Amino acid sequence: MPAGARFKTRLVMDVLCEEDAPLFLRVLEGLRLLEDDALGGGGARGSGRVSFSNLRLVWRGKNHYASGAPEKEIASGATLAVIQAAVTDSAFSFLREE
Repeated sequence: MPAGARFKTRLVMDVLCEEDAPLFLRVLEGLRLLEDDALGGGGARGSGRVSFSNLRLVWRGKNHYASGAPEKEIASGATLAVIQAAVTDSAFSFLREE
């Protein structure tokens, strides 16, 4: 890949019960660790560096699927650190709103 290549990606995590929600923090932690490391070989030379930006986090609860309720935007245009803080600060309150 050439330096500066950009990719759009989408990550979907199913939260089937409230106990699953904290696992999302582990996913964010792993992505932040990846930003401090590299993909593939040559990381010490700057190859394989990854950064995540302009992230959007939405919650689609059971009412979204059952009755067409709108999804709830938790963060938009954010970095991983901002997303992580938003999820931690909310204490997953968006799970209990349905």
